[in-house]
Amino acid sequence: MKRIILILCLMSSLNFVYAQEHTHKIAFNVGSGLLIEQGNGVFCIENELSYKFNNYISGSVSAILGRELGSEATNYLLTGTNCFVSPFKNNKRNNFKIGLGLGFGFLDRSVTASIYVADGDNPYYQYSCTTSIERTSALIATFIIEDEYWLNSRFSIGGKLFFTGFPREGFMGGMMVKLGVSI
Repeated sequence: MKRIILILCLMSSLNFVYAQEHTHKIAFNVGSGLLIEQGNGVFCIENELSYKFNNYISGSVSAILGRELGSEATNYLLTGTNCFVSPFKNNKRNNFKIGLGLGFGFLDRSVTASIYVADGDNPYYQYSCTTSIERTSALIATFIIEDEYWLNSRFSIGGKLFFTGFPREGFMGGMMVKLGVSI
């Protein structure tokens, strides 16, 4: 009987040690979502490495790859360094944060030209061909609203809203679902 009580006390203390809160200092997040640019939908994938400085401030480095869903072949690459403030502290399972980022954006857009040729049966037959690719790169700023929930001491799930834009292309807004792992 003494052995059983001793084993139960030992298991109970191990469970208490395991249940202590993890700090989540460094995390790697992967996200996928939709970016809206001038009425066009863009499917995007994000990779992010984040670091918690203290209970209120954290930072991250991210890269977002995007491809327009329409007929034009438009590719996006948005990279940046972000700084977040957690108004309700980020030491619990749920972490709501607001941030600003600064980075570079790269945009490749193919320009399609249409040629109308008179044909015997159809006088206005149309041929379409890609004639050139417009490349744009710019320094961009990003506003981010993010919420993450830690499922356990290693894994998290979250959502993100962000707003950014290119100087000549206009503003873009997006949302994505993110999965994370604590390193």
